[in-house]
Amino acid sequence: ECPSDPSIPGFGTLQELHEAMQTDFSLVRDGVAVPPFQYLLCPGVKYFPAKEGRWIEPVADGTEILCGLEGRSEDMCVVEGADLHVAFIASEYPEYPRRHTKLQGITFTGSTGWSVAAYDSKETTAEFVDCHWKNITGQTAIQIVEKDRPIMSSNQTVARSQTATEELTYLPGMTVKLKGCSFENVWGGEDDFFFVVSNADGILTMENVQFK
Repeated sequence: ECPSDPSIPGFGTLQELHEAMQTDFSLVRDGVAVPPFQYLLCPGVKYFPAKEGRWIEPVADGTEILCGLEGRSEDMCVVEGADLHVAFIASEYPEYPRRHTKLQGITFTGSTGWSVAAYDSKETTAEFVDCHWKNITGQTAIQIVEKDRPIMSSNQTVARSQTATEELTYLPGMTVKLKGCSFENVWGGEDDFFFVVSNADGILTMENVQFK
């Protein structure tokens, strides 16, 4: 239950969310659970990946992560700081790929590396609805490219170089859909190698997206 509202069956930490998603994925592999799965973040709660050493990493197909019961950004579920907020990584179990994920109503702030690492294959889609990025000072807010698991670093220079200096030839990346989202004060400081969205041969669609 949420500390801000005990009537909401949400997760107050990223670790709790991670454990719940891993448990459900284990049940899928055991044949006793079937997607989709919905997980709620708690209204008015800030989540700190650097403090927990944990980012949001959906594993099961059909995963939805909402802010509160209705997935509204006004309810202020905020993921703050650290290099990385969300990662989409190819499944360790090829027979159970994660084809579609949806995040709704979440605010991402203060990333010093890349807020979203969209690293899964071209068969995968991630949808962000009413999600908002603010004060992102790393290399990119969203990076779309098929490659291996990212590394969380406490060093901003390291975080940037991990993505900026790798090979420039990649396999086709995944699809990222943005609906009703915004990017505000998203910049790379004095670093010229910066993008709001870095797309290496993936697919990016935008509907009613604002850049402030």
